[in-house]
Amino acid sequence: MTKKIKVSDTDATIPADWRTHTTIDVPTAGLILGRLCRNSAYAAAARGDLPTIRLGRRLFVPVAALRRMIGEVTGPSADAVPSAGGS
Repeated sequence: MTKKIKVSDTDATIPADWRTHTTIDVPTAGLILGRLCRNSAYAAAARGDLPTIRLGRRLFVPVAALRRMIGEVTGPSADAVPSAGGS
């Protein structure tokens, strides 16, 4: 079971291990960015203020991009993927 961090008196929680995921959902990204409610987080995504990846009808936020936004990491190496060729 994933440990969660309680944000306030509401039921909104941030998974403690969110940094280990490749993507997270939009409402969770909103909480991480500054306790944005679900609607505000989706509005930020629609404006392009929040980087997203659409898979079918679902919308996700890449964790590497989010970590760059909040200043935890810098540069493109945060989400660099090693090439399959190994060179």
